[in-house]
Amino acid sequence: MIARLTPIVRSLVSIPSGSASVKFVPFVLFTTIGSLIWNSVLVELGATAFSYWNNIVNSHTYSSIAWLAFVALAIFVIFGRKRIRKKKQPLSDG
Repeated sequence: MIARLTPIVRSLVSIPSGSASVKFVPFVLFTTIGSLIWNSVLVELGATAFSYWNNIVNSHTYSSIAWLAFVALAIFVIFGRKRIRKKKQPLSDG
C-alpha cells in the first residue's frame, strides 16, 4: 500500500509482487486503498488550488518564479551539453 504512494515505485510495485507470488485479492485490495489515498490527496490539492486560481493567475510573483526557473533550466541544459561535447572531443597531439 505504501509503495502506491511513492512516485516511481508505484509503477514498478507489480514486478516484485508478482515475483513474490502475492495473492491476487490482497494485491488488488492494497492497490485500491493506496490509489484511493493518493488520488484523494491530489483531488484535494487540485480543489484547493482551484479556489485560489484567480489569485495565482493574477500574481506576478508566481510567473516571475516560473520564468526564473525556466531560464535557469535552459542555462543548465546549454552548459551541460557544451560540457559533454568537450569531454567527447579527442585530444590533439599538439
